[in-house]
Amino acid sequence: MKYIIYILFSAIAFTMIVPHVHGAYFHGTFATGLLFGLLMGLVAIVIGLIEAAVATATVGVALIPIFIFHIFCFWLLPAIQLRIVAYYWPNHLGFTGWGPAIIAGLAFLVVKWISKLFK
Repeated sequence: MKYIIYILFSAIAFTMIVPHVHGAYFHGTFATGLLFGLLMGLVAIVIGLIEAAVATATVGVALIPIFIFHIFCFWLLPAIQLRIVAYYWPNHLGFTGWGPAIIAGLAFLVVKWISKLFK
């Protein structure tokens, strides 16, 4: 249930918040926002799998920098996800730099926190 809520809130963020961030653009309808919300969730899963693979391949040594990154740079993960999605679909989503991606990523961080409230 919380994943459906995350996708719905992500679609709202794509259609309502991202176009108002200076240096970011989103061209599409609410249905496109739903698709991009699903893609954000899939990118998050892939990033988590890469982290797990790196931690396993290094016999746990990489857990220390991954843990430090999650503690101090948790606000960068949604920006990285947005930049990955924008790289593959530049006609619908784009950023002029990392600054707008970080600002839009903060909105998606709030969306993630709100969706975690629902069980």
